Amino acid sequence: MPDKRIISKSKIFLLSAFFFLLSIFLYEPINLPQNLVLGFFFFSIFTYLFLLFFEKDKFISFIQIFLIFLFAFTLGFLLRKRVDKKIDNSLFRKKSGEKVEFIGIVRNTEKEVNKIKLTVNILKREEEGKVLITKNRFPDYNYGDKIKIKGEIQKPPVFDDFNYRKFLEQKGVYAVMYYPKVELKEKNRGNYFYGQILKLKEKFREVIYTNLSPPHSTILRAMLLGDKDRIEGELGKKLNFAGVRHITAISGMHILILVLIISRFLKSKKNEFLILLLFLIFFLTLIGFPASAVRASVMILLIKIASLFGRMKAPLHSLLVAALFMNIFNPLLLKYNLGFQLSFLAVIGITYFSPFLFKKLEFIPNFFEVREILTITLAAQVFVFPLLLFKMGSASVISPLANILIVPLLSFILGFGFLFVLGGSLLPFLGKVLSLFVFILVDYVMKVVNFCSQFEVFVIEYKLPLFFLIFIYSLLIYLIFKINKREPLAFYPY
Repeated sequence: MPDKRIISKSKIFLLSAFFFLLSIFLYEPINLPQNLVLGFFFFSIFTYLFLLFFEKDKFISFIQIFLIFLFAFTLGFLLRKRVDKKIDNSLFRKKSGEKVEFIGIVRNTEKEVNKIKLTVNILKREEEGKVLITKNRFPDYNYGDKIKIKGEIQKPPVFDDFNYRKFLEQKGVYAVMYYPKVELKEKNRGNYFYGQILKLKEKFREVIYTNLSPPHSTILRAMLLGDKDRIEGELGKKLNFAGVRHITAISGMHILILVLIISRFLKSKKNEFLILLLFLIFFLTLIGFPASAVRASVMILLIKIASLFGRMKAPLHSLLVAALFMNIFNPLLLKYNLGFQLSFLAVIGITYFSPFLFKKLEFIPNFFEVREILTITLAAQVFVFPLLLFKMGSASVISPLANILIVPLLSFILGFGFLFVLGGSLLPFLGKVLSLFVFILVDYVMKVVNFCSQFEVFVIEYKLPLFFLIFIYSLLIYLIFKINKREPLAFYPY
């Protein structure tokens, strides 16, 4: 084993995770030949094993550590390359532009007013990946339906300002079809338990739409069930202008609030981990496993495990471990999932920059934790703002004010929201009573959004160049090392 005097085992692991993620991120820009990477991959393994027969000294330990980092870097590259090959060798990707006919199982549905999108798994053992089908709203189809599809299959398009193809690929969707002929062959062919959870989700939607009207029902559905498909048009613009679009996309902040609510009702801490594990599995299944929520759930569980064994680690350690395991299974997440990227940056900002801001803003009273909420919001915004300008070409500077007015109420909205859908599912009358409380809370959010979205002058429209993006984040990393005193703020998985 490497000499501890050089670097600790935990730092070797964390730096290896960093090099693994770095190779995935740099995969396309550097475009190394696969044979060269394979050569370095096997070189790192066999050389490390060969050095085990030598007597340990600092030089040998240094070489072994370097070989571990080289192994991690090449492994990330090879896993990313494997995904590209799997996509390129997909039968339907090769048949792009041709008429095809196949049978598949519906794995997910996105139902809109005039159309429905079906994510379908193909019933062929040799075929990997899914197909996204867009068709007329009726006849209706649900999870587990076995269907026959006939029509033209296409590669997902790539737009000037958005790589829709890569966005779908990181979800395992390799091809699209628009308004093909669809015929139902059989129902209930999916996983029974997953199907029951989706049925419960439909029941929750029914309760929301029965008792609340848009935009209140739209906001609540997005916050509780992860349904963002209706957050568009005028409502989407208002949320963007106010800088609070993130409250409608279930992220680490929502996960943490729900975990804290559950923890307060648990009398026995012995069973806390198991109960939280079961809840997170259920909730992630309910909302469709968004990357930012999965990342936060993994971080929370890692910290709970560490606390059980009395080995609490810094949040950044858990963040890197979560990112590592998620990208081992899906190497496209890091580069093409904006929510994952923003979540990653926000956690770094909150953990290592908010203590500095909290001290600098000591002139603001912490009444009702106003200063703490402000520093957390500002720290997150500082770290995500440059990426938003780079990716989206716009960002709101009035966001901190809107967040201060809304974020403190999120725990009440989520808490009463779930009581509302659960109560309404059991007793319709109870749903009507609880909907009054939920309406008041969501209506307050809408009033804040309407007020803040009036000031369009505070929305910066500018596409940040890559050079400036790298420069800004290099500067922020330097500031972190400069001001951080190794006493990060309490864990906030945002």
